[in-house]
Amino acid sequence: MSGTKRLPALTSARRAHWAPYAGVALLIAAWWIAAAAVGREILLPSPPAVAHSLWQIVQSARFPAIVRASVMRWIIGFLAAFAAATLVGAAASRREWAAGMLRPLVVAIRSTPVIAIILLALIWLSVDGVPVFVSLLVAFPLIYQGILDGLRSVDPELVHMGRIYRIAPLRRVQHIHIPSALPVALSAITSAVGMSWKAAVAAEVLSQPSFGIGTDMQIARLYLETSQVIGWTVVAVALAALGDLAVWAIDRRVTAWRTPNAHPSAAAGATAAGGTPAATGAAADESVRVIVDRVSFAFPGTPLFSDFSLEIPAGGLTAILGRSGSGKTTLLRLIARDLRPTAGEIRFESNSMGTGAAARRSGPVVGFVFQEPRLLPWRTVLQNVELVFPHDPATAAGPRREQLRSFLRSLRLPRSDALPATLSGGMRHRVNLARGFLCGAPVICLDEPFSSQDPATRNELVQLTRRLKHELKRTVVMVSHDPDEAFTLADIIVVLED
Repeated sequence: MSGTKRLPALTSARRAHWAPYAGVALLIAAWWIAAAAVGREILLPSPPAVAHSLWQIVQSARFPAIVRASVMRWIIGFLAAFAAATLVGAAASRREWAAGMLRPLVVAIRSTPVIAIILLALIWLSVDGVPVFVSLLVAFPLIYQGILDGLRSVDPELVHMGRIYRIAPLRRVQHIHIPSALPVALSAITSAVGMSWKAAVAAEVLSQPSFGIGTDMQIARLYLETSQVIGWTVVAVALAALGDLAVWAIDRRVTAWRTPNAHPSAAAGATAAGGTPAATGAAADESVRVIVDRVSFAFPGTPLFSDFSLEIPAGGLTAILGRSGSGKTTLLRLIARDLRPTAGEIRFESNSMGTGAAARRSGPVVGFVFQEPRLLPWRTVLQNVELVFPHDPATAAGPRREQLRSFLRSLRLPRSDALPATLSGGMRHRVNLARGFLCGAPVICLDEPFSSQDPATRNELVQLTRRLKHELKRTVVMVSHDPDEAFTLADIIVVLED
């Protein structure tokens, strides 16, 4: 019975596999019939005549040099366009005024007919420089727009997460910006490859360099050798297909990089110790107290704090309650140094580290547990947690990962090599909590971490928070709308009024 059900699927798969070959055969048959109907090789040569000419082209002693020269001109122009578009697109994505200034130029280049660009290049440049210039100018606006749109599509909440955890700028670019922008950028690059290659060959037809596919196409046209023209066209199409294949291979590699395969065996083989990972940094005696000293802060037109002072004791859990708009989350962001007070200061003090020593740590000063998980979808659970660790070349990655896997498993996160999309909502929030507590920061800020959860999941997360606080002995500041959560977890409750 099961075999009968699978037969239609297999037939459909086979048809899809053979469909392109059937399409090519149908095209050749139509071409053959049309050539026979015309009856004049000079107008439409038959497939055998073109195949003969193509064989002569490939066997020619000049063929490798011609192909090499054309491909090199295109590559130089394309790479120059890629470099320029990447730099300009990255800058424009950060400054809207820069994108506005560049828009007329990009539209002008994109709208100018290729033949006009070639004619102008013939006036300005040498015959060998014309295809390079044309390839550059055709590829640049396509790649630029892809880079710009890709970087604009980066989730600002992921960028904010990286900034809160003090991830180094280059690592933020590597792990957040580039993977987010790549799908859009690669689509534009694929279009740019084909368009710039066709434009470069067309430029060779008019500029006539010593070696070039376009040059030989023009010579064949002058001598009315139509089969030679079509033969060189086949060569150009084959080279374009190789370019598309290269981009496709890069796309596959990028897709594999963005979505690494799960390795259940690696997680299963980890030790079962379940102890606190050494890579988490701050020891028990490094817990600090937070001093909010006469702080003032206001958003434009919205004053929130004026001469506000608060002391959060070391090693405890302080809950901050208040109505919406009272400044609870803003206070957390001030403590995390994501916002700067307009007056006053916020200090981290510890007897073991000295006053202000926590602020000079190489890693994050504050671990932040967001309302939503803010996990990188292209990185595994383990990689999401590791991303916020301070870089320490002296720490061996292998043993640290095994210890971290074991600890995550003790937190009911056994699938450390799974992607966030494969986890339940409750498990993603567990990763969010684990990342905040394991980053090595002496202070942990919880921004309504249990909101929008069902009662069972909320109870699990509350118990996990209590356990992490007890085992890792961090100073915890929690914002909540729920007094029951505050009374369950907190040592001290602070109520903010408007």
